[in-house]
Amino acid sequence: MRTIRLPFAKLERAVLAELHRHFRPELIGRFDEKIVFRPLTSETQREIALIVIGEEVERYRKMGIKLVVDKETLELFIRKGITKALGARPMKRTVQKYLGDVIMERMKKQGECDSVL
Repeated sequence: MRTIRLPFAKLERAVLAELHRHFRPELIGRFDEKIVFRPLTSETQREIALIVIGEEVERYRKMGIKLVVDKETLELFIRKGITKALGARPMKRTVQKYLGDVIMERMKKQGECDSVL
C-alpha cells in the first residue's frame, strides 16, 4: 500500500466520499456531524501527555503520594498512549495503568500493602 500526500481539503473530501460509499444514507443521516481530523503533531502529542500526566500526578498528590515523571517516562507515555487509529484516546488509560503499576510495586516493596488482588 502506497502513502499519498494530499492537501487536507482534498483528503477530507476523499474520506467523506468513502464514508458515503460504504454506508447507507439512512445511517449517515443520523450523524450530527462528520469530522475528519488531522494527525496529531508531535508537539500536540506532548501537550496532551503533559496534561493527562499532570492530572494523574495531582490526583495522587491529594492522596499523599508524590510522583515525578522524567523525560524518558514521558516519551514512553507518548509512544504507548497515542496510536494512529485512536489518536490520544488511550492516553489517560495508559498513564493510569503505568503509574498505578509503579505505585503498587513500590507499596509492595515497602510493606505498606498487606495483600494485592
